[in-house]
Amino acid sequence: SLGGDDYRVTTVISENETTERRAASVGLYSTDRRIHLGTLEFVQACPMEEDISNMVFEVRANFSNDFTAHLPIAGKYDCYIDWGDGQAEYVIGGEEWQEGENAGISHKYNVEEPSTFIVRISGTVTSLDSEGVKAPCISEIIQWGKTDLRYISGAFRDNYLLKRVCSDPYNALGNIDNLDQVFYRCSELEEIPEDVFKNCVNAHNANETFNGCKSLTSIPEKIFAN
Repeated sequence: SLGGDDYRVTTVISENETTERRAASVGLYSTDRRIHLGTLEFVQACPMEEDISNMVFEVRANFSNDFTAHLPIAGKYDCYIDWGDGQAEYVIGGEEWQEGENAGISHKYNVEEPSTFIVRISGTVTSLDSEGVKAPCISEIIQWGKTDLRYISGAFRDNYLLKRVCSDPYNALGNIDNLDQVFYRCSELEEIPEDVFKNCVNAHNANETFNGCKSLTSIPEKIFAN
């Protein structure tokens, strides 16, 4: 109010059961409605909405990997990992950007039967490399996130569990210059989006990117167009 009085505005918003973000605004005016005092903006995320900065994987804990998720994190990393089972941890390590070796970050799930979990990684991860991973666990790349990725050569090498890969709408892979063996011998990978590498405008190598992907029936014609 113009007189300096304080007011409390209480809002009640029903649960969002849609698949889209909802937004609304409330205008505040003086008593005579001549002076606009401000606007309150309300934004409600949908239950399925994902923070675009998160790197998100679906992982499979099974007998072959001893119910353990071994992540391909390498290079420099400073991030939080939500393992999808109520457990989370903060990890930091590596040097300034380098191709680096796998950091050996893993988590054992308290299950006795094959189970699927959603792992979310937030923060800095400059490199993905599966060399040295004891057993694969990632069955789907749900979101690349924005973690300052700079190196993904061999990122999912020999991952026989990987079936699905997402596109890159938020330019997570814009700094990548080498696509060698990214999906090398991912024998269960069934399809690849045409725009997955659309932001890799600086990439100069793509050797054996899909070599050994026996379940791929085709590779999009324009996947390396940019």
